[in-house]
Amino acid sequence: MPTKDELAERISTKVIGEYSKLKAVCRPVTRPTGIGEWTILAGVAAINRDASADNIKVLSIATGVKALPDSELQRSRGKLLHDCHAEILALRGANTVFLNHIKDWDLKNVDDLIESNNEIPPKFKLKEKWELALYISKLPCGDASMDFLNDNCKSDDDFLEIDDDDIFQYVNPNVKTILRGRLNFGKKSVVRTKPGRYDSNITLSKSCSDKLLMRQSSSILNSLNSALFAQPVFLRYIVIPNLDKKTRHALEQSFHSRLPFCSHQFEFLNCHTPFYDDKNDENSVPSLMCSTKLFINDSTIEEAILNGMKNGFYTKSSKPLRKNCESHLSRFAQWELFTQIRPEYKDTSYLQFKAQQTERNQLIISIKAALSPDGWIPTKTDDVK
Repeated sequence: MPTKDELAERISTKVIGEYSKLKAVCRPVTRPTGIGEWTILAGVAAINRDASADNIKVLSIATGVKALPDSELQRSRGKLLHDCHAEILALRGANTVFLNHIKDWDLKNVDDLIESNNEIPPKFKLKEKWELALYISKLPCGDASMDFLNDNCKSDDDFLEIDDDDIFQYVNPNVKTILRGRLNFGKKSVVRTKPGRYDSNITLSKSCSDKLLMRQSSSILNSLNSALFAQPVFLRYIVIPNLDKKTRHALEQSFHSRLPFCSHQFEFLNCHTPFYDDKNDENSVPSLMCSTKLFINDSTIEEAILNGMKNGFYTKSSKPLRKNCESHLSRFAQWELFTQIRPEYKDTSYLQFKAQQTERNQLIISIKAALSPDGWIPTKTDDVK
């Protein structure tokens, strides 16, 4: 078996290699003004512990640094991707891959990724030989990266001096354990919303640090796969380039200390392979485009995403969404896959189904209460039926 450093390099090389094969529309460009774009790359990889050579299977990759304003969800009906940060899209992609494997399940053709028990309806699990890693080309936004904002933020607006009693920093003044973006950037161990700039339209989507921490305890399976799998699926590793002592300490403080009752803690691995479309120039701007690629058995699904929907399908927020605008990663598409697997839920809405998952819901409530003792501020409801 490779060492941890060798494993991290193999994972990063594999994910970046798949990224390099994306269509040009899925990657950052140089704008007509001559200003270059940058993005963040993430990928979920399965590592075969029983193999010594080519033992890494990429499940999903994604790029992105955007999140939709919360007001956009009024017209979504499950079709819009609210949070298009790379690591969140990559995890959504892995869930879509799992759903496709289950939909295509056939006892005659053994699946290399999952296996089933003998129940009716069957329950599934990730095969014992696999353990999962998440590669991210940059520290996740929010609590884990607050010490390093000076490396990425040049505007004075990013560093407004704010006291704890200044209500300007709060989404809700009664909930002082959830801050807006980078405001009061020196404060640690608090939930933060996206995006980082205080003058952007509010999203209420929580930072990647917060979302990954929640998945560290609840597993990476969404509510649909949680009903189909016999046991949760956890990430073993998070791979990030150029981890030094300071960045590793920041990650461990954010992920290992904020939820002390968590029994499935990430192991952070360092890689040196650079991601060439990262922010390498202080004048470059974040790409408006996001992208995803899913690896399902011998086929792939590749998408460019703009404003939470497939590229080319955008309509202004005052107009209805266009038919077939939804990504394969959307709640709408995932619910469609799920009801093909479990057709008894066709007359149930997504939120009605989710409300029935009592044990999972109680776990998530307890995690939210630990992260934000003052209360939780949810995004707008986004139902599918």
